[in-house]
Amino acid sequence: MRLMGWMAVVAVASTPILAEQVNVVTQYPSPLGVYKLLRTAGDTFLAMSNGNVGIGANPARSKLHVFQNVNGTVPVYVGNSNTGASASTGFFLSDIAPASGVGVWAGIWGFNATKEFRIVNFDPSGPMTFNTGSAPSERMRITSGGNVGIGTASPSRRLHVQGDAYVSGKLGIGTASAINKLDVYEPSANSEASVRHGGTGANAILSFYEGSTQQAALIARGSGIAGGPPNALNIYTYVAGAPITLGTDSGEKVRIMDSGSIRVVSQDNSSAGFNMKAGGSTCLGGSGTMCWFSILGGASGAAPSYSNYALKIIASSVGNTISIDSQDGTQTYSILQLYSDYPNPNDRKFHFRNDGNAYADSSWNGGGADLAELMPVAEQNLEEGDVVALSSEMIDVSYEEEPARRFDPAKMAGLRKASSAYAQTVGVISSQPGLMTSSGLRKAKPVALQGRVPVKVTSENGPIAVGDRLAASSRSGYAMKAVKPGHVIGIALEPFDGQSAREGKIMVFLQPTAWSGDLADDMARLRRDNESLKLRLDKLEKRTANATPQD
Repeated sequence: MRLMGWMAVVAVASTPILAEQVNVVTQYPSPLGVYKLLRTAGDTFLAMSNGNVGIGANPARSKLHVFQNVNGTVPVYVGNSNTGASASTGFFLSDIAPASGVGVWAGIWGFNATKEFRIVNFDPSGPMTFNTGSAPSERMRITSGGNVGIGTASPSRRLHVQGDAYVSGKLGIGTASAINKLDVYEPSANSEASVRHGGTGANAILSFYEGSTQQAALIARGSGIAGGPPNALNIYTYVAGAPITLGTDSGEKVRIMDSGSIRVVSQDNSSAGFNMKAGGSTCLGGSGTMCWFSILGGASGAAPSYSNYALKIIASSVGNTISIDSQDGTQTYSILQLYSDYPNPNDRKFHFRNDGNAYADSSWNGGGADLAELMPVAEQNLEEGDVVALSSEMIDVSYEEEPARRFDPAKMAGLRKASSAYAQTVGVISSQPGLMTSSGLRKAKPVALQGRVPVKVTSENGPIAVGDRLAASSRSGYAMKAVKPGHVIGIALEPFDGQSAREGKIMVFLQPTAWSGDLADDMARLRRDNESLKLRLDKLEKRTANATPQD
C-alpha cells in the first residue's frame, strides 16, 4: 500500500511555519509496516541516499549522519524516563548481530541516583584504546584485566607509562594524603622504595638537582665507573668544593669535605668529636706527607696539634673508656695485633691473646723507670718513696675483674713501712713504674722491685754519696747509708748531705740484696786491726824481757 499526502508542522499559534512532502512506503503484511524509504522535500531535514540516513546532512556520509550549521552544539538525544537502578540509555556498537552480545556500549547507567557514564567492551578479552590522528595512532589502552597503558600496547601494571611523565602536584604511592612531592607509604612494619637498573654492570642512579644543575647523586654501581668501586653504593656531590653532610634536628653532625677529610662534631656541637684527615700518600689515598686519624672522646676547646700521627685516640675525661672487645673464646687467638712492613712485608710485631698474654718481637719501652708489682697493704698510709717490708697481717686477695688469678692464694702477707735498721725489705712504693704487674688487685700499692725509683732517706749514718749502699733505717719508711754488712735496698744515684734537713728524697737504683760490706773498707779495717795487734805484741814482748824470773 502507498500512502501519499501533506504533513504540516504547526506552532503554538496554529500558524504553519514550514511544510514538506513526505513519501511513506510500507511493506505488507508487516503488522507495523517497515519503512523502506523515508524522504523529505523542501528544506531537507531527513534524507536517504546509498543506504545512509542523514538528518540535516545531504548527502549522508555514514549510516547515520547528523549535521547542522549552527554556532552552538548539535546534540543527539537518547532518553529513558525510567528511574530504576538498572535503567540506562546509550549506544551499542558491534560488527555482528546485536543478539550475540559482543560489542561496545556507551551510555548512562543507573538513573535512580548514580547516573554513571559507562563505556563497556563486552568482549571478555578485548581492550579499550584511545587513538588520535587522521591515521589513528594509539595513545592509551585499558586492558580487559584493568591495566592502563600510556605509550605502550601491553601494560603490565595498573598504570604503565612508556616515556616521560609530569606531575605538577604531589604524588602519593601507597597513600592518598601525600605530604611531599613524592610520598611512598607502606602501612605495614617493613616498607621500601626501590631504584633499580637493568642488566649486568649497569648503574642505578638517584640524582638531585637545583634547577637544571645536578648537585648530588646516590649511585649503586654495577660497573664501577667514575672512580667508584663496583657493586657498591656511592654518594656523590657534583659541585666543586661542596661537602657531604649528615645531621639531626640539632644541626650538622658529620661532614665529608671535598678534600676527603671527615669531621664529626661533639655532643654539644662545640668542637670536633671525631676527625679523619686525608693527606697521607698511602693511608687514605690523598697527597702530601701527613696522614692521621684521631678520636677526641668528649674533648672541648681547641683540638691538640697533630704531626704525622697514623692513629691517635684521646679519652679526655673520666669515664671515656677506650675498649677493644673480642667475642671469641679461643685462648690462643689474638684480640689485638700490630703489623709493619719492616723488615719484611706484613710482619707481625706485637699481639695480645685472648688469655691476656702479650708478645712483642723487640724491646718494650715505657716512660716509667722501674719494674713494679701491685701488692696488698696492711698499712693504709703508705706513700711514694716509702721503704716497705712484710708484716705479719694476712690480707684477703681479690681483683677488680674476676675470676681471680689462678696462681694467687686466698690471703697474702700485707706490706708495712720498714722500721728497724738493716731490716729485710721487699722494695719501695713506686712513683711511676715503667712496667707494673698484678693489675686490678684491690687494697694494694705498686711496689718497685728493680730499677730507678725515688726513695725517702735520712742522714742517720752520715751524708750519702753517689754509689753508697742504702739500707733500712731506724726511722720508719726511710733508708740510710749502710756502713756495715747486712740487707741493703740499692745504690744511691744522688748525694744527700743532710745539712739543711735530716730527711729527704733521692733517686736510687733499686737492687735489694744481702751486702757483705765494702772490700776496701774491710781491708783497711784488717790493716788497722793488724797494726793494733802488732803494737800490743811488741809491748808484751818488752814487758816479758824486763821481768825477773821467780824461783
